Amino acid sequence: MVPVKVKSLFILAILPVLLQGCAKGKGLPERNDALIGKVRDKFEQDIRANGLKLFTYSLMRSGVEAQNAPIRPAQQHHQPQQKTGRQDQDNTLEQWEQQVELGLANTLKMNGYCRDGYIEISRLVESDRAEIRGECKEGASEEDRRHFTSQR
Repeated sequence: MVPVKVKSLFILAILPVLLQGCAKGKGLPERNDALIGKVRDKFEQDIRANGLKLFTYSLMRSGVEAQNAPIRPAQQHHQPQQKTGRQDQDNTLEQWEQQVELGLANTLKMNGYCRDGYIEISRLVESDRAEIRGECKEGASEEDRRHFTSQR
């Protein structure tokens, strides 16, 4: 049995290659090479006794990248020069959200957890972290129970 930390490091090592291959032609945003090595992701699965398959996917900027992340400003008086800056910040946050969606799509494709897709339960996207919680459309099979509960 491979320790979870080793699995995580392996996934992070091959993630850029997989993101590039999966992003082309699938309607997914292209990966952002500027984020390679500057983010950490985590996928947690939860299979309930009744077969319900839930998951939480989170992505965090690490170290200096998190400190320099753009922050959506609170309500400000609109002046022409501030409007352009806000648009840039909104675009950056939108790109960050697209990277989160891409990371989740590729993670689900790699681990096969939600074979028939999922229903999004909640989404939180901030400048330095993001989280998507979901429920798989299919119920857990016996193989799912063996495979995914042994990874915890």
